[in-house]
Amino acid sequence: MNAPTICIVGGGMVGCALAALLGRDQRYPGTVVLLEAGDPPALKDDYDLRVVALATTSQRVLEAAGAWREIAATRISPYREMQVWDAASKPGFPGSVHFSAAEVGAAALGHIVENQLVRHALWRSLAGMERVSVRSNCRVDDLRLGDETARLSLADGEVMDCTLVVAADGASSPIRKMAEIETTGWSYRQKAIVTHVQSQLPHRETAWQRFLPSGPLAFLPLADGRSSVVWSNTVDGADRLLGLTDTEFLGELEAASDGTLGRMLACGRRAAFPLRLLHARNYCRQRLVLIGDAAHAIHPLAGQGVNLGFLDAAALHETLVKALQA
Repeated sequence: MNAPTICIVGGGMVGCALAALLGRDQRYPGTVVLLEAGDPPALKDDYDLRVVALATTSQRVLEAAGAWREIAATRISPYREMQVWDAASKPGFPGSVHFSAAEVGAAALGHIVENQLVRHALWRSLAGMERVSVRSNCRVDDLRLGDETARLSLADGEVMDCTLVVAADGASSPIRKMAEIETTGWSYRQKAIVTHVQSQLPHRETAWQRFLPSGPLAFLPLADGRSSVVWSNTVDGADRLLGLTDTEFLGELEAASDGTLGRMLACGRRAAFPLRLLHARNYCRQRLVLIGDAAHAIHPLAGQGVNLGFLDAAALHETLVKALQA
């Protein structure tokens, strides 16, 4: 049997994790080509607005991918507790829920990490792998799936044949559309506002989440003492909040959080993104597999999106290795 070549389309966190797992595993006899339509990730001095709450299972995947050590040495914050309450209650009172790592004998429930830091560490891990080729600014224009091979036609005119194509190119996945895989889902008619804030009271390495009629509000601890805010709101409500001055926004944020972290003292740049649910009706076709948001995109309120994606990568890695050994 000829050595397989797996083409992963999408150089985000999930696609890079799969490439690294395969590239580091001596049981996998072939090569990997990672195609990213954009630029390589660049780690900036200030924190990326988009952060993820990595579960311990994702930490183990990133350890196996050779990226966790660099992530942990850069800037991450553990969250050791979670406080969840709604508009009619307060943290620690009836109607609220409390989770603690100490109660289950764990050091932390998980870690808050910037998206770009995870990508940056994974790309650096891939750079040292002989059997992995990484190509940025590389767009796929056409996909053909055959019985023996899959063929990718690139925007620069190059044609690539491979054993398997893995679509890790996000919720709007062009590869999924080229394969004519249908999806089901809907818009939540909400936007998530993201920013970083400095509060009067320390976050205490705790993830705070309040459920409001307009949508959930979360404060996630950052290593520099600030909190990353993810505030889901109606489309009109989010647009209004984005249009406020910093002082006005901080006042509304303080009121929405019921002053749990004291006064809101400062905030950074604000941005918003639409929220929707999407689920592919099939995760695979002949010579094609979907992983991550290309297969399933969900609401961020439980912080499970990328954690599911990393488990996709781990499960596909093990499935491929076992199939090739059979």
